[in-house]
Amino acid sequence: MKSSDEAGQPIYHYVVDVVYQKKSRAKVPTTYKQFGLQLVSRAKTLAHLNRNPAAIDAMKAQVQGGHLAMNLRAFNIKEQKHLSDSFHHREKDYPNEFS
Repeated sequence: MKSSDEAGQPIYHYVVDVVYQKKSRAKVPTTYKQFGLQLVSRAKTLAHLNRNPAAIDAMKAQVQGGHLAMNLRAFNIKEQKHLSDSFHHREKDYPNEFS
């Protein structure tokens, strides 16, 4: 049996609501919300999810005009489902990756 230091980090499937801004033609940022985006991440909390570049890229890819989106952040986790554990990333390394 593996010790907790050798255990893999959990991988989660998320359904989240996001808020982001896009500049309009008048160069004034307009705020938008989008609901029910799905992504997979090793982040355990909403704060960690918003600091994870891979998670932000996954959310950006799903919003309309995502390449123009600024300040994109998840503001609500609707669902967090454990999928499996990582073979590569260890639980002991989590604080260094998501702090």
